[in-house]
Amino acid sequence: MPRSPDPRRLLPDGSYVTPSTGAYDDAHFEVTLRDVAVHPIGYRRDDTQPLPSNFNEIKAFLGGRRDDSATSESDVVGRPLHLLLGTESLNQKSKKNHAFNSAALFDPFLIDPKPDVYYGSNASDIHSQVRADLGDLIRPSKKATNSWAPNFFIEAKGPDGTLKVLDRQIMYDGAFGARAMFALQNYCRTGEDLIFDRKAYTMSVSINGAGDVAIFATHVEPSFIPGQKEEYFTTKVKTYDATSDMEDFKKALHAFRRARKFAAEQREILIAHANAMANALNTPTRAGAQYVDN
Repeated sequence: MPRSPDPRRLLPDGSYVTPSTGAYDDAHFEVTLRDVAVHPIGYRRDDTQPLPSNFNEIKAFLGGRRDDSATSESDVVGRPLHLLLGTESLNQKSKKNHAFNSAALFDPFLIDPKPDVYYGSNASDIHSQVRADLGDLIRPSKKATNSWAPNFFIEAKGPDGTLKVLDRQIMYDGAFGARAMFALQNYCRTGEDLIFDRKAYTMSVSINGAGDVAIFATHVEPSFIPGQKEEYFTTKVKTYDATSDMEDFKKALHAFRRARKFAAEQREILIAHANAMANALNTPTRAGAQYVDN
């Protein structure tokens, strides 16, 4: 009988990585991500960190007007993540602790990402032709009930969780979101017509065991790596200490919700663009039709 192909990948140090290896605490995980142009947080190219072109816009948006009466000190005790999430917007669909099943689009040796929480849109918000054409690029799971085109992610770690693992989760989640936004933005475009505006349309938030709330933006740039079309860069926008006092918690809470709002607005704009392109193609099915999982 013919021998099955070896599923392992040989790394430069002589060790192997397998599909079951890629745990976030494994240094090979980050190496594999770099191989597919997903760069670590704060990555520098030629001594310069590639920032999203809308970095200042994002920072200003996070600092927009806030509602100081939204939270009382007694509410904060024991449930900070619950308070950060708050009441979900009706036009957003969130999922908690649900594994994606499209990691192979980056590399078959990577584990599937499993964000603690992620936000996307309902399938019915996206034109059926767009869903069919982009498939796993915007669909994190085969289940029709899951949110599509997610671009806002939350990762939390308790006191025993390592910051390195948290950072890797954020860069991985952010790459999935940025890839989905890039696919929507460039729906019906190929080759030299692809848009690389270097804007971040994907936001992520990490919450560590010390109570720090960090907000990140992920954007896409054209790749200088052979065989790669685009590269993914994640930038820390700001960190908030949510535990020192009530005022700092309110700042973290406000920035978190503003980041979620920013991501939702960008997602809606890009979905509307892709839907308009699909409608222009005179496809027989219109956006808003009921999604049926085959």
